[in-house]
Amino acid sequence: MADDYLSFILIGISLIIMILLLHFQSKIFKGEVTLFKGSKWGFNSAQVICPNCSSKQPKMRKPLNRRERLWGGYTCDKCGTAMDKWGARIGP
Repeated sequence: MADDYLSFILIGISLIIMILLLHFQSKIFKGEVTLFKGSKWGFNSAQVICPNCSSKQPKMRKPLNRRERLWGGYTCDKCGTAMDKWGARIGP
């Protein structure tokens, strides 16, 4: 009897966790999730726009240098502006 009750609770908790993960995943794909905004350790799924020429950066990025590979970020194809993963200009 106790084993049946424990199994029922574990299945319920597992279902709740799966539902929350699916909900979180759908928000990531829609670009509605930003975690630790402004820090190197953050996660940004929103569309990034160049602060210089206002062009949208691609969702699937191709890192051009070591900083972009390690910490994320973009280099604008149109104007060459370097920006972090949040869209803030980096450097001069």
